[in-house]
Amino acid sequence: MRFATAASIAGARSSPATSALLIVGLAAHLGGMMGRRRLDAGCPAAWWKISLNWGCWGLIGALAAYLVWRWPA
Repeated sequence: MRFATAASIAGARSSPATSALLIVGLAAHLGGMMGRRRLDAGCPAAWWKISLNWGCWGLIGALAAYLVWRWPA
């Protein structure tokens, strides 16, 4: 069994299975982020927690845009 490497994620020789695994992982991560945010909704968040949350969303959005752009035809 082969695992995704940094080169395959960056698109050097990515396969549809690698991209699908990455998308499933991102979806699981996003679900966890949203669930954690709901749990913390009743208490105030520190500025750095808010910054990390939005930074993570920004990176995931950039990666999603890259995957759409590089998706094999």
